[in-house]
Amino acid sequence: MSAGRRGQITHRIGGRDYEMVLTFAKMDALEQAVGMGVLDIAENATKMRTAHMVETLCLGIEGAGGQADRRVIGEAVIADGVNSHVGAVAELIARAIMGPGDEGASGNAPAASD
Repeated sequence: MSAGRRGQITHRIGGRDYEMVLTFAKMDALEQAVGMGVLDIAENATKMRTAHMVETLCLGIEGAGGQADRRVIGEAVIADGVNSHVGAVAELIARAIMGPGDEGASGNAPAASD
């Protein structure tokens, strides 16, 4: 397994582990698919439609260099139980919008050093 890049996660779908990351291009595609900006998507991740969750997971897989068949991933998400993927979708989006070293607790970037 590679060290990965910033924002990358590993998540199991249908018994298989997938590396995922939202690159700029994939985040733009997600915004277009959902019809909201990424910050609005992040705020509403737990209310996301199943098709949008599947799209997020597939875009993450593709962002990490993999291939994702939306029908296959969608069927696996349903078989696994949609709720088992909500956390991964939220984490994938959160890691894409947080800066390096951002703990995410305050929503603020770390203070600059002198």
